[in-house]
Amino acid sequence: MYYVYELIDPRTNQPFYIGKGKGRRAKTHLWEVPETRNRYKENKIESIRKVGLEPKIHYVVENIQDSDLAYEIESLLIKKYGRKGYDKGGILTNICEDARPPNHKGKTYEEIYGPERAQVEKQKRLETKRKNNNYGGVNSHKQSTKDRIRNSVIESHSRRDCSHKESTKEKIGQSNSKYVGRLNKKSKGYHLLSPRGKEYTLYGKELSDFCLENNLSYGTFKKTLQKNWPPSHKGKNQGWVITKI
Repeated sequence: MYYVYELIDPRTNQPFYIGKGKGRRAKTHLWEVPETRNRYKENKIESIRKVGLEPKIHYVVENIQDSDLAYEIESLLIKKYGRKGYDKGGILTNICEDARPPNHKGKTYEEIYGPERAQVEKQKRLETKRKNNNYGGVNSHKQSTKDRIRNSVIESHSRRDCSHKESTKEKIGQSNSKYVGRLNKKSKGYHLLSPRGKEYTLYGKELSDFCLENNLSYGTFKKTLQKNWPPSHKGKNQGWVITKI
């Protein structure tokens, strides 16, 4: 079930942010470290708290089964109030008018960006791959190296007290082999321990990719390391432990 919500400024009783979500999504905006970053929204919340008040959460529509319908309602409300700095008379801190993620699967660079910008984006991607030792492109490991990494994950997982079948362990090994033991002296290393006891070793930008793939908050992990916070007791990273290598 989805819902569409508004963050309300109690000083004016007007919305300053429109969103779509489910579960505790709406409340995460008011956490000390939000799940998603938007400096315009965060500055607004800070200005409200400076006068001793707290933003209100108003659920406009609840119990929506169709996510596309929720996105449509969210978009209609954003257009109704307008975005500050983008639309004439706008009052919202939203950056996007339609928060629905674009589907680029199967599309060429020309179809996504247009013929002129496509060449620029291709060059950017090529330069990024060269800078990061082909990271994000075709895996340059030899097949023997891939097999060794995959087998080490399977062996590590088999030592734990679990009831997975051998076929399941094989799938787990294949899925996580790209995150195991990639040594790069120029990259920062991280050790992750999941709430279920599964361990991961990540280097450099692998941490942000891992967070995207596993619905974790990259910002919370970085703050945890910077400020030496204890493991999160709520939010996406609840129960996860991260340390630097």
